[in-house]
Amino acid sequence: MITETQKTIIKEVCSIQYESLVNILINYDLGINNKGERWKDVLEEFEINREDFDNTLIKILNKFNSIKENPELILLSEEYELSVFLKILISFGHKWKNKYPVGYLRLLDKTAFWLDSRKLSNFKN
Repeated sequence: MITETQKTIIKEVCSIQYESLVNILINYDLGINNKGERWKDVLEEFEINREDFDNTLIKILNKFNSIKENPELILLSEEYELSVFLKILISFGHKWKNKYPVGYLRLLDKTAFWLDSRKLSNFKN
């Protein structure tokens, strides 16, 4: 069960991810990664064209938007989506630690459990 507080946090996490992905979509120059490489060059090296990259981003955007609208959909998320969700949850934890301490900690535990469950499921297959 996901509590109302956890639903609020889920919506906020999804908003953060949504905004981040929109920024990537509208900024054609992706800049430089932490290794000093231009993202454009990295995509070319992996033979990923910008159109395919953008289409993938749009799919992820739509998924996070759906979860924002209906937080219970987080339960259907795949391993990658849960990994991103958990990373945002941890990185922006300062937003929720004091305001929703119990809900935040329980959501961290639940997300880690869901992620581990997906990993175990993928390992068995």
